[in-house]
Amino acid sequence: MKLKVYTTKTCPDCKVLKSYLSAINIDFEEITVNTPELVEHVVQTTGQRKVPVVENGKGFVIGFNPEEIKKLVS
Repeated sequence: MKLKVYTTKTCPDCKVLKSYLSAINIDFEEITVNTPELVEHVVQTTGQRKVPVVENGKGFVIGFNPEEIKKLVS
């Protein structure tokens, strides 16, 4: 399953995360959180208003956390 990565245009950790995923050849769909509906989805999914969020349908990782991302995709 392709990862969903929730980002904003001004988030420095989002840029680092996208570069990291590309470097380790992980396919992902970037979803820019730029509407109230997307903000609400992130809040409902994670309980927080923070990006980046990596989601795979089974779980999610908030922020840039390489170890947790590896666990999520394995």
